[in-house]
Formats: sequence, structure tokens, C-alpha cells
Amino acid sequence: MPAILWPSSRPKDATTKDPSLRAKIGPFINKLATMSGSSGLHLEHIHRAKDRRVRTARVTDFYRAVLFELNAGDEVVYVVHGVWPHDEAIRIAESVTVGINPRNGITEVTSFKDLMDLDPETVERARREAQAALAAAQRETDEIAREAVRRAAANAE
Repeated sequence: MPAILWPSSRPKDATTKDPSLRAKIGPFINKLATMSGSSGLHLEHIHRAKDRRVRTARVTDFYRAVLFELNAGDEVVYVVHGVWPHDEAIRIAESVTVGINPRNGITEVTSFKDLMDLDPETVERARREAQAALAAAQRETDEIAREAVRRAAANAE
């Protein structure tokens, strides 16, 4: 049986706009968990996708879920990105990737469309801010290490 992750920090999708859709999510998750050939999910690969692991699956005749199919050894893990109308779901699936943040180990979904829409000044400002934050964190780490050495020396006396 696959593991299914539905992060609480997902983007605003159709479930925020159409409350009646929330009632369809339970049956969708059950079908995804049992994954029989006749389940009606129509789990589809997206041919022009940035990430080969992205899929769409039918929630209703109008809505599709965008999800990632990850292999964790013998088990399949599905990370659900959200639910959108059919054509919008395909467009979103073509432009998103999933990865692991190396700093905190958390799974992240990145939208290339959002990145491509950024102007160069915004990108440069974000780069400078990230470098400054990294330098500040390194200074703090160094100070903690120096303090640990001082305390160890004081305790040794």
C-alpha cells in the first residue's frame, strides 16, 4: 500500500474555492491507496513535465490532482501538490518539481513558472539576502564554537 502525503502548506487550489470538492478528497485518497486498475483514477504521466515523477489523477470529471510518485525502496510514496480544474492541473504539473531541501530535509515543490517570472533585480536581491543570512549564521556558529571551547577550558581547571 502506498504512503500518501498531503502537506498542509500546499498552494491555494480548488479545494479552497469549492468546499463541495473536499467531500470528494476522501474517496480519491482511498482509490489512490488501493490503486486497482479499475479505480477510475486515470493516473497519468505528463509528457512535457520538468519532473518525470509528476502525475495527474482524476478526482472528479472536472478536477485533477497534481501529485508526485516517489519510490522509497519497496514502497511508493505519493506527495499530493493540490487539486485544480483539468487543464490548469496539467499546466501546473508541467512546471513543478519536487526535491529535498538540503538544509532542513523537508520535501519542497518548486514552480518553474514562478521562477521564470522573476525579474533579474529581484533574483539578485534575494541572492544577496541569502548570502548575508548565511554569513550571519556562520558567524553565530563560530561564536558558539568559541564559547564551547572557553567553557570546556574553564571546566577543565
